[in-house]
Amino acid sequence: MAAVSVGIFGGAFDPPHLGHVELARAGIEQFALGRLLVRVVEQPGHKAISTPAAIRLRLAELAFALLPEAVVSLDPWHGASPQLTLARPGEAPEAVAVAAANPYRLELEDVSRAIRTGSAPRLGRADALGQARTIEKLYAAAGS
Repeated sequence: MAAVSVGIFGGAFDPPHLGHVELARAGIEQFALGRLLVRVVEQPGHKAISTPAAIRLRLAELAFALLPEAVVSLDPWHGASPQLTLARPGEAPEAVAVAAANPYRLELEDVSRAIRTGSAPRLGRADALGQARTIEKLYAAAGS
């Protein structure tokens, strides 16, 4: 049986959006991953979460459905601090440094930079619409 390269992508995914999916797709491509384990962190340590883990898990399953390499599951154990491990067949696991960051602050700084410089924000209109549609579907599902 041939070895399969596996990556792990964890996060709160509150909600999952096009940026998450694009990052996953790029990681699969760049590292030639046969599988990407998408882990929805139940209690992330970097921010407060109001959306229940079961709902975030279902939304992540829908968001990553078009990536055949992605396997989405709940991660009740991690989240105290950001961490990433790159594991390649035949090589020792490699820890990748990940600085703790507030994603909302980073997005606000990016939009501020875009306004000051006249350049496009990293997450544009398509991402905002994707998040709005996800929230709309969440409310529709909760009402049924």
